[in-house]
Amino acid sequence: MLFRSIGLVHSRAHVLRALLEGIGLNLRWTLEQFRADFGFPAATLRATGGGATNDLWLQGIADITGRTVAAVDRPIFSGTLGAAACVLVGSGRFESFNALDQLVRVRRTFQPNLELKPMFDERFAAYQEVYRGLEKAYRLANYERFQKCR
Repeated sequence: MLFRSIGLVHSRAHVLRALLEGIGLNLRWTLEQFRADFGFPAATLRATGGGATNDLWLQGIADITGRTVAAVDRPIFSGTLGAAACVLVGSGRFESFNALDQLVRVRRTFQPNLELKPMFDERFAAYQEVYRGLEKAYRLANYERFQKCR
């Protein structure tokens, strides 16, 4: 994890926001790579898990990625619902996974705030530059550790 331009004037709130923005910027980069590599636009994101219970976080993801974020109802049960979906399709009770849309309810939808787009475009470009500038250092610092994971 890297923090750049941090100083004594920054509070815990600044650090937390930087962490959340970093996650959002990395997600944006991943989504853009999916589009480039596979033609998969991912215009709407479905939010599941514990993070999907925080509306401020979901609005941030919408703003940073420029995509609609749909928060599902009861997001902490998404894994259970996914397992049930596999059983329902596998047993023939439902024809396909597309037929299961009726089981997934959207609690709330978050649209990106277009006024923030120029700011996040600028931050995204800076994020990519910092990463590219440190890519070799990341590799050197982590090579041995990742070799042990093989």
